[in-house]
Amino acid sequence: MKQLFCKDIYLMRKSFLITMGIYLGTFLIGLLGVLSCKYGNIAKYAYDSQLSSDITQCANYFGILGGFWFVISEEQVPVFIRKDYNIGWHNYLSASGVKAKKVVGERFLLLICLYLISIILGIFGFNMLNMISGESLSMGAVLDVLGNHLGPVLLVIYSSFFMVMTAFFVVFEYMYKGKSSLKADIIKAGVMLILLVPPTIITLVISDKEAMVEKAVEIIKGLKQHIEMLYIVPIASALVMTAIFYMISVRIVEKEGKRV
Repeated sequence: MKQLFCKDIYLMRKSFLITMGIYLGTFLIGLLGVLSCKYGNIAKYAYDSQLSSDITQCANYFGILGGFWFVISEEQVPVFIRKDYNIGWHNYLSASGVKAKKVVGERFLLLICLYLISIILGIFGFNMLNMISGESLSMGAVLDVLGNHLGPVLLVIYSSFFMVMTAFFVVFEYMYKGKSSLKADIIKAGVMLILLVPPTIITLVISDKEAMVEKAVEIIKGLKQHIEMLYIVPIASALVMTAIFYMISVRIVEKEGKRV
């Protein structure tokens, strides 16, 4: 598995370096914004302190934004699988006697590594900018409840969701052996709609928006007393779901009748 993992790292080296460059660029933009609000032109010419505060808070989130770039790089995993089938790499592995658990496991390991990198770099960048700025969060009734945990929690939830969906798509790459399938595309789109559309509709049809906000604040205040759960639950759920999709992928490959 080590050799297969190194192979994929080598194949994605350019995109990884580009993504790292984008992350650093995003972080530097946030840093420039923070420094300008504290010592530069914004601090000198801002017409009131609130403007400077708003810009600083926005700049702090450039660290979180940088972490999102690494989440997006996870989409390369299904692409690698598709290319392996197209060039006959799986046939080569079959002849060499490599088992399905190792080949499939390596791809899911890569997925998890990118997931963890995105969270670590995103939270690191956010905390660094927040520490330099010294600005506390103030973005509305619901968002204020979480304070400086808001950015990291959003990153963890988003990254977890993206990894689970990517792992779900990986299953279809193995199921259809890297080939395009209208049925698979319909299923993928259907799952996305099921996950995203109902919450949106519920939010739109609720007439008493203020009561909904008050209820949300109460729930979040209760969660804040156990803030670690807002990190642990999404991460644990994502890892469990990814493990399930890994086992399904292994079974699919093993049923091909190949030791891949």
